[in-house]
Amino acid sequence: MNKHFLSLAEKAKTLLDENRYVFSETDKVLLQKITEELEELSQKPDGTDYQKELFDIVSLILRYLKFFGINDITDLF
Repeated sequence: MNKHFLSLAEKAKTLLDENRYVFSETDKVLLQKITEELEELSQKPDGTDYQKELFDIVSLILRYLKFFGINDITDLF
């Protein structure tokens, strides 16, 4: 699973580095924090504290949703 975190982090960095997208400072900071957390998760060995890892993943998903303007997930399901 760690390689998936690293892949997401690299894609998020690409969004920040490319000049095709214009982000507000708030969105840029949020995306940078998400990228940092993805990099941290990618460096953890597999099987470390499953419950904390699951919480970290859910937290990241919720922040990505917020980044894309989705504040209410009830309509997604």
